[in-house]
Amino acid sequence: MSILLTDTRLRIIKEEELEDCSAEFFVKRLRQLSWTATSGDPNSKQAKESSSASADSYTYSRLKFDFLQSEVSFRLPPRPYAFHLLQAFDEGFSEYHWFLRKRFRERILLTYSDPQSQSHDRNWLCRVSVVLALAESWNRSRMSSAVHMDLAEKHPASLPQKEAAVPLTLPPHSQSTSQTLPPPPGSDFFEQGLMLLKMSAEEPVPEDVEALCLIAFYCYSLNRRKTAYSYASQSVALAKLLHLHKPHPLPKAPDQQRQVRVMNEHRKRLWWTSYCMDRMISTELGVAAAVSCVPEGMQLPSFAGLDAEDLEEFSDPGLLTMQTQLCEIKRNVVRTAAQHVDVDDERRLEIIKPCLDTLQEWRSSLPPQVAFTFEESLPTRLMEAPHGRILASTYMRYHQCFILLLRPLYLQKLSSIVQKRRLNNPPNLTSSDTPVDADDPMRAVKIQCFQAARNNCKILLGLWNYDKIAKFGYWESLHLFSGLAILALARVSIEEGKDFNPNSEDDVALYTRTRALLREMARVGNPAAKDHDVLLSDVEAMVKRISREERTTPRQSSVEETEGNVGVETDLSFSDFMFSDGSADQQIWSDKDWESILSTLLGAKIKCNI
Repeated sequence: MSILLTDTRLRIIKEEELEDCSAEFFVKRLRQLSWTATSGDPNSKQAKESSSASADSYTYSRLKFDFLQSEVSFRLPPRPYAFHLLQAFDEGFSEYHWFLRKRFRERILLTYSDPQSQSHDRNWLCRVSVVLALAESWNRSRMSSAVHMDLAEKHPASLPQKEAAVPLTLPPHSQSTSQTLPPPPGSDFFEQGLMLLKMSAEEPVPEDVEALCLIAFYCYSLNRRKTAYSYASQSVALAKLLHLHKPHPLPKAPDQQRQVRVMNEHRKRLWWTSYCMDRMISTELGVAAAVSCVPEGMQLPSFAGLDAEDLEEFSDPGLLTMQTQLCEIKRNVVRTAAQHVDVDDERRLEIIKPCLDTLQEWRSSLPPQVAFTFEESLPTRLMEAPHGRILASTYMRYHQCFILLLRPLYLQKLSSIVQKRRLNNPPNLTSSDTPVDADDPMRAVKIQCFQAARNNCKILLGLWNYDKIAKFGYWESLHLFSGLAILALARVSIEEGKDFNPNSEDDVALYTRTRALLREMARVGNPAAKDHDVLLSDVEAMVKRISREERTTPRQSSVEETEGNVGVETDLSFSDFMFSDGSADQQIWSDKDWESILSTLLGAKIKCNI
């Protein structure tokens, strides 16, 4: 299956490229002119060789650090398990271009058959280690979703002792004295890769960019977001220095053109992968991206010009194109979300409409074979499609954009409620008594946000049922939190009407099951899920308290108030929603100035890190 997407949906500001003003480049131009005057051909072999000698090299001071390489014990898993992990890696992470796929597999075969021949290339061993780490985090996630594992008694990267490994050097197993849950699966391989990482900033190669992108992506399994940003920024810097966005000219010899086409596509896709790592991580942290815009003339991933045999080196170009587009859309969404927090409804709709239109256009541009809806559940057709797991993740990122764009509306509603409570002026009408205007534009977009959150919860539950969940994944945890928070906040932010009921039995059941999944991810040791579990408990406690106070009027007698509160507890079914118990609720509420918190959230720039 090939996913065809056009350039028209990728509305990215182009980067202005500066002229190289170095002395080396000046002499390069002079030499080109000299050879052109002599031979009459600016593309002659002599002109190219002469100019490249002075353009790409210069004399710099060597340091002892350049040659310092610490001794590292390198371990490989048994060969069958390693190739099983490679299959898992393809299934879980092939939306990005990490390396030339066929050549990577062939070199792993060589590493097992002749370890010493590869033992001196630390960059290669680093990349292999991090690929195994990512694959094991995904593979173990699937195993633990089908069978509950006592992770505290197993080493995350340990292998069955009865199987013979093919190591270069076997390190002793480290014995952890910590009583906490171990790091996510693959962390041993990851640390091995970090120790092997050795780059020359003065003489970078594309393989350095590959290693940095892989490391940045795994850092999210550890919830080390700032570390991920650091590595992603380095990858972009090296991609710029290597001019990965610029294709090499095709040689005249036909037998050489094929290799150049493959390498040009490889370099281009590697640039886009680095771009995506930088974009999604910087957006999550709310900081400036290392690459502000796309170089002029940059083309999207494609199979154009490649022979059938060369297609094995690449995954479907549409997968990477979709991630690239969503990264840019999300960044624009986050900027827009910060602009409509303190304006009237008419102005707010005017601000958010371009983002909503872009999201709808992106969705409508998808070819039929990857177009899915999630009103009922995760479609079987999606999971049976090629790259089904990756398509599910892509749709979650798409729905997350709606949540980030429209979530400030929920905060505004809560701020209004809390301010009324502070002024001892709680609402006198229950939700069922409040007149509902089905044509209210704010109500419509809030429902749209609710539906996006509901869809993500259904996708995640479906992935769990198919044993495709990444229980140690940061993004799964983030999407769980974002979806659950909106489902909870909708109970006090959207009035019930004929067209919508946020307290329906189906939504209560969906919340209960999805909430259990987040708690399970926290239980097995997902560091991001542990934080998100606590954050969601705060949201639940706040919603519970506001719901009580909205339904209690000051005109009620003490007897009526007591009876009313009992009834509210029964009607709201907060135990079914797995909310905090009463004591925790009182403690959380009394320790926090929610009016101040909400006012701060509404007045500050909205970030997407919760």
